[in-house]
Amino acid sequence: MRVTYIDHSGFLIDGATHRLLFDYYQGPLPEPDPAKTLSVFASHHHPDHYVPEIYAYGERTPDTRYYLGCDVTLNAANRQKMGVTDDIFSRCDRLHKDDLRSCDGVTVQALRSTDMGVAFYVSCEGRHIYHAGDHNLWLWREDANFDRAQIDRFYEEIEKLRGLPIDAAFLPLDPRLGDEYWRGFDAFMRLLQPTVAFPMHMVDDYAIIDRLKAHPCSLPYRNRIANICACGVSFEL
Repeated sequence: MRVTYIDHSGFLIDGATHRLLFDYYQGPLPEPDPAKTLSVFASHHHPDHYVPEIYAYGERTPDTRYYLGCDVTLNAANRQKMGVTDDIFSRCDRLHKDDLRSCDGVTVQALRSTDMGVAFYVSCEGRHIYHAGDHNLWLWREDANFDRAQIDRFYEEIEKLRGLPIDAAFLPLDPRLGDEYWRGFDAFMRLLQPTVAFPMHMVDDYAIIDRLKAHPCSLPYRNRIANICACGVSFEL
């Protein structure tokens, strides 16, 4: 499989017979490949993770499936505004925490996010992929009364994946968190040991990857962190 970083938290995974598009909101997309089954994921409704363009793109591939976070609203007014036809709507699935779906060779498990919507654990073509969406330890420096329940929920959710194979993990690494930027990424790497981790949600600050690799916390796994340096870069999985 080939992994292409599109922008922000958006990634395209190209397999032999499947394509998986995660949390697209801007940037160039490849021409549709009607020979491959397309699955489109949007973890939640925030506009840096979910835009109407995903429906127009998916409509160009037969039988595209959409896996949407539970907070994504597709009432009649929203469908009209976003150009969601009845046919597309029939192929949209809103997932809540612990929901499990399997269709066309793709299995999807949803986990509750510490922000909005869900994270995804996806199995396809013998590979196992985790996309966090906005599931992270959001330890904002200015929030002295950070809700301890959110920290507990972060660990409670990723604990559900303990012992499961993870070939690729897409994890937030947000410089806006200041000195706490590394904690969610580090916790996931230590607990679940993915084969390779792709930083995301970096708000174009790619230098934060080098910063993490220089941090003592990353010593056990720094050689498994993908070096994303620009939009459009690809990796073999």
